[in-house]
Amino acid sequence: MVVDVGLRDVMGLFLSPKAFKYHNPFAMAIVPCLLNDRNFDCIVTALVEKEWRDFPLERQWDLLKGFILSCHPIWEIGNGAGEAEQWNWIATFRSRICGFPSRLEGKVAIITGGASGIGASAASLFHQHGAWVVIADIQDEPGQALAAKLGQRASYARCDVSIEADVRDLVDATVAEHGRLDLMYNNAGVLDRPLGSVLDCPLGSILDTSLADLDRVIRVNLYGAFHGAKHAARVMVPQRQGCILFTGSNCTAIAGVATHTYAASKQAVVGLARGLAAELGEHGIRVNCVSPHAVSRTGMSGLGKLSEDELARWDDGTRVIGNLKGRVLAPESVARAALYLASDEADYVSGLNMVVDGGYSVVNPSMMMALAASRSYGKVGLNV
Repeated sequence: MVVDVGLRDVMGLFLSPKAFKYHNPFAMAIVPCLLNDRNFDCIVTALVEKEWRDFPLERQWDLLKGFILSCHPIWEIGNGAGEAEQWNWIATFRSRICGFPSRLEGKVAIITGGASGIGASAASLFHQHGAWVVIADIQDEPGQALAAKLGQRASYARCDVSIEADVRDLVDATVAEHGRLDLMYNNAGVLDRPLGSVLDCPLGSILDTSLADLDRVIRVNLYGAFHGAKHAARVMVPQRQGCILFTGSNCTAIAGVATHTYAASKQAVVGLARGLAAELGEHGIRVNCVSPHAVSRTGMSGLGKLSEDELARWDDGTRVIGNLKGRVLAPESVARAALYLASDEADYVSGLNMVVDGGYSVVNPSMMMALAASRSYGKVGLNV
C-alpha cells in the first residue's frame, strides 16, 4: 500500500515534463491504483509541489492532458468518448490543481456577434472558464483572429443571424462537432445610425426614421435573436437542459436613451425571452437577458468607426450622466453578468432581464440633478 509520503516520491518519478514525450509505462502501471478519492488530494499536492506551477496556465493544461492520458483506465474512457470527454476529465484536475475558477467546464457555447465588443469579451471569458466556444459573426478577420488567440476549444463560424438558414446550419454544425449545445448567447446586434458621441448626437425623431432603418434593425436584433433561440431550443429540448441568453439594453427599463427603432427591437427581445422562459421551463431550459447601459467599445455594427478621442469623449459623457460615478461600463463587465447567467450559479434563474447600468434606470435624474445643485450651493436638501 502506498502511503502519502511515499506517494509524493512515486509521483515525482514521472511528473517531470520530459516524461510526457512518451506514454510512461510506470505511470500506466501505478496511477490506476492511486486515482481514488482517498489519494486524490495527495496527488494534487504532489503535482503542485512540482515545477508545473512555474509554467503558464496553458502549458500546465497541456502537461496535465499528457499525464491523464498516460493513465490507462482514463485513457481508454477518453478514447472511447472522444476529445470532448477527455477535456471533461482534464477539467476536474485543472480546477483542483491550478485553483482556476471553472464555472462553465465542458459546456458548449455559441456566441453570436462574438468577434468584437461584448461578444468577444464573453467568448474570452466563457473560454477561460472552461467552455467550448463557437464564435459566430460576419466579421471574418477579427473572428478568426480571436479563435486563433483562444486556441483549443474555440472556433469561428461565419453566420448572418438575420438569415435563418445560417443560424440553423451554425447550430447543426456545432452539435455535429461537439454532440450537444449547452449555451446559446444571442448577442449580435446593430444600430440604425452612428452615434459619434453620446454628448452631441441626437437620437432622432420618428418623423425622420425610414422603413429601411426599421427593417435592418429588426432583422438583426429581433429576427436574429428569434432564429438563435428557435434552433437552440430545437436541440436543447431533447437534452432536457440548456441556457439561452440575449443581449438587451437598458432602454427596456427606461425611455429616452435610444432611437425608436433600437428600443423597439430590444423591447421585443425582452418580451421574447420572457415568453420562452415560460414555454421552455418544462424542458429544464433557462432563458434570460442581460441589458447593458451605453458601452463605447461594443463593436456593434452601425456604431461607426470611432477614434480614440471620440471614444474618450463618449466615456467622459457616460461618466457625467451615469448614476454610478467613477466608472465606465466596459464590455468585460457585461460579459461577467452573462457568465453568471450562463453558469450553474444561476441554475434557478429564468425569465430575468438583468439590467447592467449602475442603477441608471432606477433613479429620477431630475431629482438627482436638483439634489446635486442644492449641494453645490451649500444646501442639504430641497424645500418641498
